[in-house]
Amino acid sequence: LLNRQWQPALEQTEASVFLGFIAALCAMVVIATYLSASTHFTPTEAILNGIFDVVSIMTTTGVTHDSRFGINLPVGLILALAMVGGCSFSTAGGFKIFRLSAMLRHSGNEIRRLVYPHMIVARSVEEDETELTAAKAIWSALFIAVLTIMAATSFFALNDNDLSSSLGLAVGAFSSTGNLVSSSL
Repeated sequence: LLNRQWQPALEQTEASVFLGFIAALCAMVVIATYLSASTHFTPTEAILNGIFDVVSIMTTTGVTHDSRFGINLPVGLILALAMVGGCSFSTAGGFKIFRLSAMLRHSGNEIRRLVYPHMIVARSVEEDETELTAAKAIWSALFIAVLTIMAATSFFALNDNDLSSSLGLAVGAFSSTGNLVSSSL
């Protein structure tokens, strides 16, 4: 981008998906802020704090807008954001966008194969052995991630934490989201 070579930057679809995902979540934060009344902040401050929280969680920087009030997003959304993490070129924790898009592409191909059983799908696991290996690795990584989070949640729950705090600690530790871990304590 600094050398004004726009074409290679535009070919990086993962970064575009990631930035679009952040933009969509920020738009949801703006809408949710207008629909809910905040007693702590003005509407402008609440919108900026929500956008800051989204970017902070997606990049796993661990910075929260105001530690007295915690993260200004619903818990389910926070856990989903932390689980997704960043892109393949980032140091963010989580499952990564490229794995998620590969899983969605593989799932779509398998649904098409169910509807049209004799159809040959381009870039499907039946066509290419490397695609089969990649699909197995990605689905195995998801399974291991879910097992790890379940084990960590059980461990934290056995150490006198409630279930939601235990899940927040486990997901925060898995995705290295510091503000999620600190808000769960």
